[in-house]
Amino acid sequence: MAKLKIYPTREYLLECFDYKKENGELFWKRRPSSHFDGKTEWRVFNSRFTGKLAGCGCCDGRRVSVGKTIFFRHILIFIIETGRPPKNRLVKINGDFGDDRFSNLDIRNNGSVIRHTSGNFDAITTSNGKQSYAGRFSNPDDAQHKLAEIKEQIRKGHYVKKIRSAKNGFYGVRISAKGEIKAEIKVNGKKHNLGVFKSKQEASSAYQNAKKRISDGVFVETSPYRENKTGFVGVSKRREGYKAIYKRKYLGQFSTAELAHEAYLKAKNPPPTIADGLEMLRQLANEYGQ
Repeated sequence: MAKLKIYPTREYLLECFDYKKENGELFWKRRPSSHFDGKTEWRVFNSRFTGKLAGCGCCDGRRVSVGKTIFFRHILIFIIETGRPPKNRLVKINGDFGDDRFSNLDIRNNGSVIRHTSGNFDAITTSNGKQSYAGRFSNPDDAQHKLAEIKEQIRKGHYVKKIRSAKNGFYGVRISAKGEIKAEIKVNGKKHNLGVFKSKQEASSAYQNAKKRISDGVFVETSPYRENKTGFVGVSKRREGYKAIYKRKYLGQFSTAELAHEAYLKAKNPPPTIADGLEMLRQLANEYGQ
């Protein structure tokens, strides 16, 4: 279960850091003893770090340890400036990852001009909660002008997001280097090969069927490394029945491949325990101060 990240408050951070707004840097203050578990730890920290630039040397100071949690410096600066953590990912407007000035931060879903690795500038905006690529420009002012035009269209309700056409005319279909027509689909961030077909129409049908099975919750992922003759991950055929294994742990032998695969899925996705539930409640309580 993913752990919730507890962010420090603005008041706490102002007790920790001397914030230089003009260059986006944080310097350690002499912190109060209430920040530490013991007086020895408090004295040692203040004697070593008071007045020094905050940040880990391994990443050019872009990560800062606050308590037992490490945060990116621009996240802490955003909290100091706004009083709350960002709800979405922050990007650097000028493309310089080391420039943590608040004026250089932009929340991705509000639209931004981002410097591309090619040296050009991408205009990114959002419509109905979805990001939209508005084009690439050689001049940041041109990109900003395009972004302003789209924002105005969105405000007036006239903006229509362009939908990119599918490659080869069919979604989920690609042509291999050998000229084979293949269908593939992405499940949980991984691509899965659906097979080789005689035509694009057949490959597209296989993709659409797999997509429907995913929405119905009955799609079975095949091994991304090698073809599994049983058709199920974690299942192998034995002389009598089928064997299920998860992370080299033997789960038992079953009469059918489906039953063996169910055992594999239970081992891969165990139900949450009472301890997991209590931990989540504790984190939620800390998050909302209750």
